[in-house]
Amino acid sequence: MALCFLLWVGLLGASLATREHAHIAFELAGKLWPVRLQRPAEWLARLLAAVFSLFLAVLAAAFAAEHYEEWASSGGAAGLFEAFRVPRFFVYGFLPLPFSVMGFRFLGYGVRPP
Repeated sequence: MALCFLLWVGLLGASLATREHAHIAFELAGKLWPVRLQRPAEWLARLLAAVFSLFLAVLAAAFAAEHYEEWASSGGAAGLFEAFRVPRFFVYGFLPLPFSVMGFRFLGYGVRPP
């Protein structure tokens, strides 16, 4: 259970970092390139980060749906954590949310000037 909560806290922290423009994609893109290429590099970094985050959101949703199917098809007997009898889809169902928020924030930051 502690590992699941650690995952939740870590992803919430990453989501907050995107809100505060403190993500590594923003910091590196602006400092590695010559001045005339900094803005396009920042936009590209934000776009790539958005695509990757949204891809992870889709994968996380599929992962949670797979666990839900396992749980539902067994009548609630399968698809549970071994140490505590909570359905896995309940814990993993949270994962698409922070990935989606991060992806849309990166996308929103990418289409407006840095």
